[in-house]
Amino acid sequence: MHFNWLESEMGVLYWKRRRMLGSYLRVRTQQTRASIETHSPNIVQLPTTEDFYTVLGVTCNATPEAIVRSYRKLALKLHPDRNPGPHATQAFQLLGRAYETLKDEAKRRAYNILYPAVRNQYASTESRREAQPSAASSSQTQELSEAAQVAVLNKSNQERTELLQTKKRELDATIAGIVIQFREAEEDINAAIRSDELTIRVIKNNIRAREFRMRQEKARVEREQRAEFLRWQQAEQERRDREAMKAWEKDQAAIRVARKQKDRAWQASLEKQRVEQEMRARILREQQEEQQRRSRQAADARLVAEYQRQAVAHVAQRQRQEDFNSQHPGSRTFQSLFCLHGCSFRELLGYAYNDAVSLLSEDENSKL
Repeated sequence: MHFNWLESEMGVLYWKRRRMLGSYLRVRTQQTRASIETHSPNIVQLPTTEDFYTVLGVTCNATPEAIVRSYRKLALKLHPDRNPGPHATQAFQLLGRAYETLKDEAKRRAYNILYPAVRNQYASTESRREAQPSAASSSQTQELSEAAQVAVLNKSNQERTELLQTKKRELDATIAGIVIQFREAEEDINAAIRSDELTIRVIKNNIRAREFRMRQEKARVEREQRAEFLRWQQAEQERRDREAMKAWEKDQAAIRVARKQKDRAWQASLEKQRVEQEMRARILREQQEEQQRRSRQAADARLVAEYQRQAVAHVAQRQRQEDFNSQHPGSRTFQSLFCLHGCSFRELLGYAYNDAVSLLSEDENSKL
């Protein structure tokens, strides 16, 4: 935020002082110019007691070309080489000053301001000169030639020079007074300027101090706002972290619940598989046991049948053996083995088994 000191009270005071100073300077400048135009219309020191238009022989409305032509014509006539008189040089110098004054537009304008007074003064001088006896005057006028005009000009030059010196001294005194007034005005202006500069420096210092305080205040406010924003950002981040943590915990809880449900389903599936396996194993075991039982029963039945058959065969064999033994004495078994008459290998085994059983029975009976 930039402080606009032009709109402040000090800025208004400053501009009031500046306007007052400007008005004062304009008034004093106008007064000085009026005084200079009244007393010294041309700052460069121009002779103001000679009628330069009369010296050049032209009117006050003559053009620069007419002035140049008249000057050249008179310069040829009044040149000191052609007029060896005592006042020829002064007359030629006067002609040169008249030409230099009227040739320059600025000098001519300044001279035209004083021209009425010069013309009146020059007319009074000529009237005094004409107040002499009319006879001499008329005779002089009649006999006046170009050389006589030059002599008259040279003669009046001294009087004009004295009058010029007097006017010059008066003008110098006037200019000195104007210079003093101008210097006083300049001192007043410089004092006012210094006062205004001091006021401006004070205003600028106050503005700098105020801007410095405002910058410090702005920096403090910005720091507080930045700190507040950082706190808000940190709180917002913590809130988002808490929400994210809650969401994560919720997701983890849901994952744990789903995992537990999955584990329970898996355990139930495993238990079901185990039960099914046990049932299948039990059924298989029962089937195997039933099959084994049936196999044993069948084997037992076959064995019983075989034993029965063998028994029948054995009975028949014993009957035959007894019949044989009765006919042939000796061991029944070895006799059958050695004789091999009409019996198979199974029958021999049966005979051996029966003999072994008989021997064991006899042995046990003997022990008892």
